[in-house]
Amino acid sequence: MKKINVLFLVFCFLAISAIHAAGAISENLETAILYLGQPKFAGENFFKKICGVEYIEVDLINLDEEMIYLQAEAKKFNRQDLNKFAVNPEKIVFGKTKDGRLTVNQQSGKPILLGKINFFVPETYYFRISFENFKIANKRLIYQFKNQIYYDISLEELTQFRINANAYNGRVWFAADGYRLANHGAWVVKKKPSLARLANRITIKSNNTLDKVQALLDFVNNDISYNQQESLVSYETMKNPNEVLMVGNGDCSGKATLFSSLLEQINVNYRLIYLQNHLSVAVEVSPVFQNYNGLNFFWQDKQYTIAETTTEGFVIGRSLSKDPEGKIMNPGSIRYIQKPGENIFHFLTRKKLEFL
Repeated sequence: MKKINVLFLVFCFLAISAIHAAGAISENLETAILYLGQPKFAGENFFKKICGVEYIEVDLINLDEEMIYLQAEAKKFNRQDLNKFAVNPEKIVFGKTKDGRLTVNQQSGKPILLGKINFFVPETYYFRISFENFKIANKRLIYQFKNQIYYDISLEELTQFRINANAYNGRVWFAADGYRLANHGAWVVKKKPSLARLANRITIKSNNTLDKVQALLDFVNNDISYNQQESLVSYETMKNPNEVLMVGNGDCSGKATLFSSLLEQINVNYRLIYLQNHLSVAVEVSPVFQNYNGLNFFWQDKQYTIAETTTEGFVIGRSLSKDPEGKIMNPGSIRYIQKPGENIFHFLTRKKLEFL
């Protein structure tokens, strides 16, 4: 819960959407191209996922040129693989040295020239393909986790996430205690087929509500890595729940919004709770939840208990957890509380906070 900036996948929406509006590419292809240029949100192997070629890497997406710049080690390169992602492979443009070679001699250090860009890695092919010439081989992406659990999402579903369909949305910021803070509830997603399928796979052996909630929490804690780097920078990296699953990691905000979105799929009541430099989740207590760890609290005539998403092996009602400052979390540490899509309140004063 940082007080500075928010980084999320929206900065090039307008530029690439203008290309789609002009009729050059389809909406799903637009989504794929957008994610290709952002491994922080799509994962490093996204090109392999959609094109089925493992050794080709994306260098950059040039929106002005409407070009995708790619590279491949010369020893691995197979020209036949171009057919997997090019409508017309003959229209792919390869970079060359000034003497007309396609690869750089390892001793010469001469750059490869491709458009206005110089590349210097030896024994590597550099080439570019236009947005219009680019095609997708795999229209359903599969992400494998532990215990035979997997997340599958189609390009159509991925596009729905990208345009924030079924997300709670709302203002990005809210004002509290003299600071401008990120409204994390805007990234929580309501009913979504791909998340519903995942939630069903995770909870299929669960016998009751507690078991289901605990199974979802175990997945977020044990299968989604905690991204320490994101937690240390001075800005929030806000990922959609699908993006947390695609990259397999997230900081406290990413893991909390994913867990909240999974709770949405099984109709469990919860609240986002904002602590000092930390975001967590509290689930409504039913008769099957215990309070051995003292993390239960009342809010608006209902009882909740903290379900921490950054502590591996956390058991609801039993385990304790430390916040980023090393203090044992407790209900007294809660600063703000929110039901996504509704108001955010100061936890102690019960005062409604203003969105910015």
